[in-house]
Amino acid sequence: LANVFKNSSMQRRFHSDLSVQATELLLQERTPRTIGTLPAADENIQIEVVKEPIEHVSRRYHTANRPIPTTQLLSNGNYTVMLTSAGSGFSRVRDLAVTRWREDVTRDHYGYYLYLKDCVTQNVWSAGYQPVCAEADRYEVSFSEDRARITREDHEIASDLEIFVSPEENAEVRRLTLSNLGSSVREIEVTSYFEVVLNSQGADVAHPAFSNLFVETEFRPELSTLIASRRPRSNKEKRLWLMHVLRTDRHSTGSIQYETDRSLFIGRGRSARNPAAIFDKEKLSGTVGPVLDPILSLRTRVRIEPGVTAHLTFSSGVADSLEAIEIMAEKFYDPSIFERASDLAWTQAQVKLHHLGVEPDEAHLFQRLTTRLLYTDPSLRAPSEILRKNTKDLTGLWALGISGDHPIVLVRIDDIEDRNLIRQLLKAQIYLATKGFVSDLVILNEKGSSYAQELQTTLENMAQAAHTPSALSLTCGKVFVLRGDLISESDHILLASEARVILSTRHGSLSDQVKRTRMLSLPPLKLKSVKLIAESHTSTPLPQLDFFNGYGGFSAQGDEYIIILKAGETTPAPWINI
Repeated sequence: LANVFKNSSMQRRFHSDLSVQATELLLQERTPRTIGTLPAADENIQIEVVKEPIEHVSRRYHTANRPIPTTQLLSNGNYTVMLTSAGSGFSRVRDLAVTRWREDVTRDHYGYYLYLKDCVTQNVWSAGYQPVCAEADRYEVSFSEDRARITREDHEIASDLEIFVSPEENAEVRRLTLSNLGSSVREIEVTSYFEVVLNSQGADVAHPAFSNLFVETEFRPELSTLIASRRPRSNKEKRLWLMHVLRTDRHSTGSIQYETDRSLFIGRGRSARNPAAIFDKEKLSGTVGPVLDPILSLRTRVRIEPGVTAHLTFSSGVADSLEAIEIMAEKFYDPSIFERASDLAWTQAQVKLHHLGVEPDEAHLFQRLTTRLLYTDPSLRAPSEILRKNTKDLTGLWALGISGDHPIVLVRIDDIEDRNLIRQLLKAQIYLATKGFVSDLVILNEKGSSYAQELQTTLENMAQAAHTPSALSLTCGKVFVLRGDLISESDHILLASEARVILSTRHGSLSDQVKRTRMLSLPPLKLKSVKLIAESHTSTPLPQLDFFNGYGGFSAQGDEYIIILKAGETTPAPWINI
C-alpha cells in the first residue's frame, strides 16, 4: 500500500542503484508474439560398454626343471622380490640387496628357502624345489601380478607357499600352509634360511667375505623376531636394519629356535642342499652377534592332525632405524596383518596395471622378457660368431653414451610402419621400473642413409613421449636412439655382444620373439662297442709318514706334507696354504 500511495517509491529506490540502471534496457524488450519451435530429433541413446572385472590371469608351471629359470617380479615400487619356478631368487630394496643371489642358470641355488622335515621318518624336502631338490608327488608354480604360489605334495603332506610384497612397508610376506592328507598325526619341523647382505649387489659380488664383516644380529623372543643390521663404514652411510618374523598358529609346539651363523647352519663340506642344521642337528645353536657369515633362520614345529591344516607366516622387511624396524616387526607379528596385506597387494597390482594401460596378458609377456634379462639365454642373444668377433669391453659403450650398468635390450628397426614393437618395449621398460627392475633400451635405426633422419626423428619423439618428466621416469633406465649408419662395425658388434636381449621389427611381435627358443646344434653322437669288464677294487698302500696325526704327516724325504682322508671325511680345520 505504501508503494501505491507514494507513487511507486520502492521502484524508484530500486532503479536509483547504478548497477540496476546499467541493465534497464533489458526491461524494455517486448514479449515475442510467436515462439519458434524445432522438430523433435530422434532420441540418440548411447550405450556404454561396461568392462568386465579383470580376470585372475596367471602363468602355471608343473616342473622346476627348465632350461632357463622362469621368473616373476613382485614389488611395491621400492621393495622387490624375484622368484623362480624352483623357489630361488632375491629380495632387494631399491638398489640394495637384502638377500644373497648370483646369476646361475645351471644350479639356481641362491634364495630365501623354507625346509620341511618329518620328525618321525626324518624325510626332508623344501617348500620349493630348491634347495633340497627332492622330487615331489605333485608340483605346481603359479605366477600372478600380485603374488607367487608354490604348491606341492610330499609324503601325504600338502604344502602351499604364498609370497607377496606389502604395499605399505618395505617388506615381504611368505605364508606356508601345511595340510595333513594322511590318516595319522604328523609332526613337521619348518626352518627358514637366507643369507643377509644389506649392501649393493656389486659390492657383495666383489668381496662377499668383507661385506659380511659389518653385519650384526640379535633375537627378540617376545616377537619371535631376528634383527640384522649393517654398521656404516663412514659418516656418509646410514645404518640399515632387517627384521625376520615368524608367526605361528595353535598347531605350533615348543619354542622358536634361531640361528644367524651360516657356518654352524651349513657345516663343513656341505651346502644349502644338505645343511647340517637340517640333516644332523636336533636344535639350532641360537648364535647371534657379529657373526662372520650372517644368515637369518627361524624354526618351529607343528603338530597336524589328519585332515587338519596349519599356517605359518614368515615376514621380512627393511627400515632405516631400530625404532622403525621394531614397529614393523610388531606389526607383522599380528596375525591379522596377512589378510590386510594380501588384499592391498592385489588392489595395488590392479591399480598399477590400469594406470600404465597394461593388460594382464601383456604384463605376463613383460615378465617373460625379464627372465631373459636376469638369466643369460642364447635364444635372444647374439650368436657365438658375433661374440667371438668382439674385441672391446664394456667401457667401449661409453663412447655411445651408454653406461652399461643395467641390462640392455637392443631392438633393430628399419621401417617406420613397424614402430608398434618400439611402443610396446617403451611400455615394458616403464612397467618393469614399477617392479624395481631397471634396464636400458637401445633402438638401432637401420634405415638407409637417405631416409634415416625421418625415422630417427619419429623414434626420438616416441621415446620422449613415453618418458615424461615424472617421478616414475627417474627410476627407469634410459632410451638410446642410435643411427646404424653412423656407428662403426666394431661398435655394432659390441652392442650385440653386451645386449642381454636382441629384437628386430622384422622378426614378428614381441610375444613371438620372446617365445622363440634356439636349439643348439650338437655333433652327431658316435657310438662305440665297449667290452664290459667286471669292476675290481685294489687297495693302495699308504705311504709311511713322519709325525702322522690321523689325517696326515710328512713324507720320508721331508719335502712335502701328505693328507689322507677317507670318503666324506674332512680335516678338523680348513687346510689353507698361505
